[in-house]
Amino acid sequence: MKTVWKHFKSLSHRISSDEAGQSLVEFAIMSIILIIILMGILDLGRAYYAYVALQDVVAEGAAFGATSPTCVDAGDGPDCSNPNNIIWRAKSESPSGMVISNSIQVSVMHDPTGIGTGKTITVSATYSHPLMTFVIGSIVGSDTLLLRASSSSSIK
Repeated sequence: MKTVWKHFKSLSHRISSDEAGQSLVEFAIMSIILIIILMGILDLGRAYYAYVALQDVVAEGAAFGATSPTCVDAGDGPDCSNPNNIIWRAKSESPSGMVISNSIQVSVMHDPTGIGTGKTITVSATYSHPLMTFVIGSIVGSDTLLLRASSSSSIK
């Protein structure tokens, strides 16, 4: 055992200060690259979260629209006041926090042949997701990602 330790000590003394400095420079360069990659992953993770929230928005709007297809917004009649309309239900589905519900643009399309049982209602939404870091922004050429989602349901 003593000979192994003696051999190890002799190897550790052979590393020159130049090699130690080189290791420090390599670590500094690699840590910068690693931080940039992690920043990109952070932005993509936030964008995926926002996209999932947007999918929930349109699914809730389509589900409510299947039971009340004539109540698109609060101006469609006294029975359509908040919370009894598609747009309010859709925007209220989005949790507060990373997704700003007031920034979500919701649109409703009915079947071109009219509104009635068995016809289709489609709820679409767009959201400009702000990016936190420069990494993804430099790839897409913008400070925001435009996210879109839509969902269709049959009117009951």
